[in-house]
Amino acid sequence: MLASSPGGATMALLLRYGFTRKTITALVRAGLATVTPDEVVRADGRIIDVGLVKITQTGRRALAD
Repeated sequence: MLASSPGGATMALLLRYGFTRKTITALVRAGLATVTPDEVVRADGRIIDVGLVKITQTGRRALAD
């Protein structure tokens, strides 16, 4: 999913595709992906931080192996 999204994907999108927060955290800790704050939105009176997840060069190399 991330390998085909050069601009990255939001956490919400990845969660909808079945990724768990635990899996995304593990990818980031292993250096295979990064998460950067993208925007803050309001939904139903709540403030939600939207993070953008991108694959790293290390992650791309791991996929190529």
